[in-house]
Amino acid sequence: MRDNAFMMGLAEQSHSCGDTVKILVCDSTINICKSNPKAEKIVCAWCGSYRRSQFGRLPKNVEILRYGEFYTPEKKSVVESLKFDYDSVAAIKKLFYKNVKIGYGAFSSYVTLTRNLYPDINNEFKNYFNRYLKAECILIEVLEGALDKVRPDMVSLYNGRHFESRPVFEFSRSLGYSTKCYENLKIGKNKRKNFIFFENALPHNIKSIGGIIMDTWDNAELPEDEKLAIGESFFANRKASLFAGDKVYTRNQKYGAMPGGFDGSKRNIAVFTSSEDEFASIDNEYDDDQIFVSQPCGIVEILEHFKNDADIHFYVRIHPNLKKIKYKYHTSLLEYGDLYSNVTIIRARDEISSYSLMENVEKVIVFGSTIGVEACYWGKPVILLCAAFYNYLDICYKPKSVEEAFSLIGADSLPAKDKADALKYGFYSMYDRNQNFKYSVSRFDFFREVLIALNNVCLLNGIKIPVKEEGM
Repeated sequence: MRDNAFMMGLAEQSHSCGDTVKILVCDSTINICKSNPKAEKIVCAWCGSYRRSQFGRLPKNVEILRYGEFYTPEKKSVVESLKFDYDSVAAIKKLFYKNVKIGYGAFSSYVTLTRNLYPDINNEFKNYFNRYLKAECILIEVLEGALDKVRPDMVSLYNGRHFESRPVFEFSRSLGYSTKCYENLKIGKNKRKNFIFFENALPHNIKSIGGIIMDTWDNAELPEDEKLAIGESFFANRKASLFAGDKVYTRNQKYGAMPGGFDGSKRNIAVFTSSEDEFASIDNEYDDDQIFVSQPCGIVEILEHFKNDADIHFYVRIHPNLKKIKYKYHTSLLEYGDLYSNVTIIRARDEISSYSLMENVEKVIVFGSTIGVEACYWGKPVILLCAAFYNYLDICYKPKSVEEAFSLIGADSLPAKDKADALKYGFYSMYDRNQNFKYSVSRFDFFREVLIALNNVCLLNGIKIPVKEEGM
């Protein structure tokens, strides 16, 4: 079973009894979503029944609006006449409809379901993928009508990354509406699930996250030593393979285990890959900050540049979350050990300890992985080669060109950054910052600005989505 809350609340000011809330909900006008990728009628029917069972738990003054009310025959005719022209992932990301990046939302959902970063853009793929794009256009038309009727002070949504919700954020912002984008996270030592919100930003916006990390530290009403202790607990937990705000990926690694033949007399450099698909098609701010075409291409260029330098040895640690991935963006990494004499590949499943490796190398290269923050905390110079949540923190070196990256990698006396901002990142990850509201299926506590989101729970067994890889 999978939970996927994607309803939006449209809140408008009422002088008589505080805020009034209108909830715009799916009613099968759009019959495809991340939880129903095959657009099966039985799934839509089940979901609709589930939603109706929850509506009775809402306060009486909450009004339910449905997509179909705003999808007029004229709007339907416009959407059905749309044609989408693309022949690559890059072209998909350039697809817009009424100021909304529909390509990003659709491709983000596709990658989440398939983990295929480079699909073969054939007719089979287009026939399926165009349904995502068209669903976004329907939602934009629906939202246009709903906003015109409600004229809310604020539009609320959940997550905002996928095609069922991204248009809500982008279209509302394009019309000048304030937004609150909600996300639920497990935070703190008790792993309590909290709802947090991002004002006029998505939870994945790098610049917004950088500001929130700093504000969380500055505004927490705690003594300095307590904040430092909470921040340090993030790094201690991660190193001990304990919960620290995310899935524990190092549980099967053995601390102290090092690659065979490790030679401490050489200039050893660790390259920690990221689970690249997790950041695929989030926004152009991720794409625009790339100095290499992709993670595998970047690693190859580095190895090519230094292949004749016998004093340097690279250790490429493949992210554990890639262990089940059969696509080339993972499997190509496994070949580098046979192609270059000064590189050792550490597979995703290997018991070699990432932390033991980090402790014994000269410097660390990362492609967005959180271990970049950890390496800074543990006193290592870190070179970041793509966009990351910690872009705007003074944690690592961020070269602006391939040449600058080579210079930093080859430097024999690169000092580590101060760990002050790394501690702030750790604090942000561990601090219990519940934002003064509670949520459950059976209870809603209303405050000045309100989000209501019911769960859309659907079975995901037996999905058949085009997953042929480019070049196959």
